[in-house]
Amino acid sequence: MAKESNRSIKSPHKHNDRTIKLVSLKKTLVNNFVDKIIQLFRNIVNKIYCMLVKVRIIKIGMLLASNRIVKAPQRNK
Repeated sequence: MAKESNRSIKSPHKHNDRTIKLVSLKKTLVNNFVDKIIQLFRNIVNKIYCMLVKVRIIKIGMLLASNRIVKAPQRNK
């Protein structure tokens, strides 16, 4: 901390430029990280939703198939 304060007294403009660059870098890194987390979360949600839809379609198909199997012999009788 002491070295930084000495530097800022000697050349405040350069130090300020550095800190501004660091802050902007931190902001961009944090934003990129947050964006990546959001993308991952969306991908996971989409995958879960797709799986649920597939499971529903399979269940509906199974129900339809079972109804057909049950109804078909009754028609033959």
